[in-house]
Amino acid sequence: MKNKTALSETDILEKMLDNTDAQLAYLDLRFNFIKVNAAYAKGSGYRKSDLIGKNHFDLFSNGENQKIFEKVRKTGRPVKFRARPFVYANRPQKVTYWDWTLKPVKDGNRQLCGFVLSLIDVTERRELEFRKDEFISIASHELKTPLTSIKAYNQILEKIIKEIGDRRAKLYIERTGRYIDELSSLITDLLDVSKIQSGKLQFNLSRFDFDELVENSAEEAQLTANRHAIVVSGKIRQKIVGDRHRLQQVMNNLLNNAVKYSPGKDKVIIRVGKTDRFVKVAIKDYGIGIPKIKQKKIFERFYRVDTTAQHFSGLGIGLYISAEIVRRHGGKIWVVSKQGYGSTFYFTLPFGLAKI
Repeated sequence: MKNKTALSETDILEKMLDNTDAQLAYLDLRFNFIKVNAAYAKGSGYRKSDLIGKNHFDLFSNGENQKIFEKVRKTGRPVKFRARPFVYANRPQKVTYWDWTLKPVKDGNRQLCGFVLSLIDVTERRELEFRKDEFISIASHELKTPLTSIKAYNQILEKIIKEIGDRRAKLYIERTGRYIDELSSLITDLLDVSKIQSGKLQFNLSRFDFDELVENSAEEAQLTANRHAIVVSGKIRQKIVGDRHRLQQVMNNLLNNAVKYSPGKDKVIIRVGKTDRFVKVAIKDYGIGIPKIKQKKIFERFYRVDTTAQHFSGLGIGLYISAEIVRRHGGKIWVVSKQGYGSTFYFTLPFGLAKI
């Protein structure tokens, strides 16, 4: 006997959509709402009936997002973004932040017929991240001042011990100096992270010899890489425009990682080349490598590969800072790696920059 209370497939699908926490909407080619689930209506602050037939950008105003939506319509390729702001037209004072994905939908003839928009409200998470970044910034500034004094006193002690001629004390004071430099570098990285998050990372452009920067970076890395030979291959024999200090920071980060993550090996290779418009640098080690599934995440802030975190110190911010510096220069950074066989980090830089 047929169950008279049984739901149709359409009703079942609607119940499923309305009972998920994901905020889902279906838009037509002009970005008008055709269908929304209960979570989307609740999250938007509108009733379902207020949304259906309305244009997305009449209700949620953001010029940058509109350009991205139109690009998806033009290319037919999906996009995914983290923490994008939405402003409600009926509540202009309220700004919320969302992780969102816009995926094009095609019919049986492979013709574009609409879009599925999915949203996750991350406003609370973003506010927590903001407070965390604010704490890191304040703490780093506060640590910088006493550390500068400690370094100054250590240098005075080094001079006194040199005059006395106590070799053992000289060894200890030199080690202390190295640890102070490591701590100072860590604090500087934390400050850079907070500047990146607040959009205040400064760049000072100049024209400089890139080959000389590479050689200086290799020499500096060699001073502490007692078991590795830092080998430089190739030259561009051309000056570029960029922030020399920041780009040396990128080189230092990549070289330090190459040495750190290749224990028991004896070589790191730097290859430098160029195309018509770009410098290309490759830094290759023969170390532990990175699992393929982890490679897309290693340039994220505070990300560390879990298989190495237990054995190697670090906060997971060097690659994040390096990626931001390269990106701001108009270049790209990526990695090619195989677990157990080492990694090669690549980055490109344009020869000239109009602004940064």
